[in-house]
Formats: sequence, C-alpha cells, structure tokens
Amino acid sequence: MSIPGEETVGILAIQQGLGGDWSCGSSDGSNDVDHTDKRIDFAAQGNENPYFFAAMQSFNGPDTATLRYKSLAPDHAVIFVEEERSQDQEMGHTTEQWAYLALWDGAYSTPTVEE
Repeated sequence: MSIPGEETVGILAIQQGLGGDWSCGSSDGSNDVDHTDKRIDFAAQGNENPYFFAAMQSFNGPDTATLRYKSLAPDHAVIFVEEERSQDQEMGHTTEQWAYLALWDGAYSTPTVEE
C-alpha cells in the first residue's frame, strides 16, 4: 500500500447570496434539476459571461451522472444532469440538488509575485 505524502487542502466558503461581482446559489435542499434544461438566473450580473462553476449536491438514482451547463449568459445559465452510458443507453435521470458560483472580472484578484 502506498501512503501519500503531505498534502495541502484549500477551501473557499462563500455565503449564499450576492456580492458586487459574484453570485452564488443552490437548489436549497430540493431536488429540482434532471436531464431536462433548467434556467438559473444570477442574483448579480456583469456585462460579459462570468466564470461559472456548478456541481450536483446529491447523488440520486443508480446511474452515474454529472451536472453540465448548456448555455451561459451574463445574467443566467442553463443546466442539466447528464448520465453516462456504460450500463445502458438511456440518458434520463432523476432529480438532483445543485449549487453554483458565478464570478465576473473584478470579483477576485490574483496574487502579485515580487521577485
């Protein structure tokens, strides 16, 4: 058995809601996205498409699946659950919980490295 060496773990915690250049939200514990398109409107919006991060927060049903986005705009995204096809060819999936984070330029800063 191989034991990994020391690891560094970082986390980012953001309270659900609205910031000047960011927006985050979730399904608030309800299972409301499946294999059909679901539009989620951002609480904030910029002039351009944000950097968009989203993930399922539950794993219902027997088939492996992931959250995908179909389209992205400055004020919304369209998401859906996509199943993989290793066990069968059908792609219908039960409802899942989800969460997202949208960041527009200016919501974050990159560290400056001085030599």
